[in-house]
Amino acid sequence: MNKTDIRQGLVTLQMPEVIEHMKDDTISFSKDYRESQFDLWMEQLYYNATIGETRPTIVWPDIIKTADFALPDWYKPGSA
Repeated sequence: MNKTDIRQGLVTLQMPEVIEHMKDDTISFSKDYRESQFDLWMEQLYYNATIGETRPTIVWPDIIKTADFALPDWYKPGSA
């Protein structure tokens, strides 16, 4: 296989997302073959008492969030 064949294969590559929340739920590459197109999200760490560990949880955007964003009880707005 040569570079041209590989580049052409990347142009048409479509496969289910694995880890990232990919645009249109598929892994794809930009026209210059340098990056996947993915949607951004925000995670917040939550303590999971069942397993005794802190785990990341998606809090934004609404279409993929698994929990609401929460401020800790001790936080006071405007405090350092």
